[in-house]
Amino acid sequence: FFISWLANFKLLLFAFGMGPISDPSLALAHFVILACFPIKVQQNVTPDPLKCTQSKENMEKPLTNGKNEANHPPCSKALQIGLKSPMHYAKKASILAFILCMDSYRLYMHPDIILILICIYVYVGLEVMLAVVAMFMQMLLNLELEPPFDDPHLSSSLQDFWGRRWNRMVTSVLRSSVYDPILHLSKEALGHKWAPIPAVLATFLVSAFMHQLVFYHLGHLRPTWGTIWFFLIQGLSVLVEGALKKKFTASWRLPRVITGPLAFGFVIITFMRLVLHHLVYYKVDVRLVQEYVALGTFVKDLGMALKEWVHQGICPEHTKALAMPVWNNMSQICNIN
Repeated sequence: FFISWLANFKLLLFAFGMGPISDPSLALAHFVILACFPIKVQQNVTPDPLKCTQSKENMEKPLTNGKNEANHPPCSKALQIGLKSPMHYAKKASILAFILCMDSYRLYMHPDIILILICIYVYVGLEVMLAVVAMFMQMLLNLELEPPFDDPHLSSSLQDFWGRRWNRMVTSVLRSSVYDPILHLSKEALGHKWAPIPAVLATFLVSAFMHQLVFYHLGHLRPTWGTIWFFLIQGLSVLVEGALKKKFTASWRLPRVITGPLAFGFVIITFMRLVLHHLVYYKVDVRLVQEYVALGTFVKDLGMALKEWVHQGICPEHTKALAMPVWNNMSQICNIN
């Protein structure tokens, strides 16, 4: 995911003088880290009164992941700086640990309950993993980084989910590399009214192909139409949602307390039916659990080895004995993949 998708797309943008690594003032170390990891430097934007009045309109523009084309976040978000608090991610990590513990009882659960737990596991696991990477890189670079997720379960619409809240690094890269260029070309060929349609569909389609590549690297899975259909359905739904918002005035729209759960539930249900069944059939979820368990054991053994080195000193006599458990667990993680 880091290299085969994001790094390649960032380098492609860099070749055209675009993207997060195109800043000529970047030091070499910063350039390499920003290219290889799913992080983005926080852009501290001072709220502008005109943008504040237009923020609602911007959020309603069709997106891309498609993901939302809104150039300016709402004013309530304009002052948000850096990653969320460690307590936020600690709560997500506790949820992840609970789901991992529940895996031992999957034989006694209804299949749909298992699928729901896996959906939560994928969401929470991705956020925790990317947040840990971002926190470490933030300390290393001494720069404020954007949070990788922005509470997708609180989305007010599909545009809000895909455009601003879900996997924001992927959103940013796809917007710059796919959505914006196709939108520009489509405006010349189709006009402003119809230009977003091919741009949105192309962005979701590229996202589908890249997810297929990630699944192949994860479990050597053959491509299926389920993943492609999932992203095409999401793209079409985003376009329909945008058209309905333009047709109906604010007084005729459903309140956010209704549209939010409907949008999030729609994403979850379509993901379960079109994508997740394929992953569960090939036991990708089991492999992920095994990787987390092996990774936890590796971190534990590494911590114990470092503690012993601190107390006993680094000397050839016991270095090999302390390093062997760490090496064996690292080999196990690699063999699982």
